[in-house]
Amino acid sequence: METTRFTGPGELIPRLIEQLGGDRAFALKMMKKNGFLNLDGTLSDKFHKRNSMSAGARAHDRAGTTPHTHTYDVTTNTVKKN
Repeated sequence: METTRFTGPGELIPRLIEQLGGDRAFALKMMKKNGFLNLDGTLSDKFHKRNSMSAGARAHDRAGTTPHTHTYDVTTNTVKKN
């Protein structure tokens, strides 16, 4: 899995597809389940908010941390306390 290629803003869908082994249909199903796509397949407000973030910003958002207190690790897609 080479998700480190998809770390910038605007790469939420390609990153998820890569994380799921290239299965686009499953990725879109997961995005609907998690509220990133509306039931009709259109992009939700939640998607637009998260897609505008980098992978590091999303990791900080998930963890409730900031870059001042924690460092983003691109290889594990997690944050660690400084």
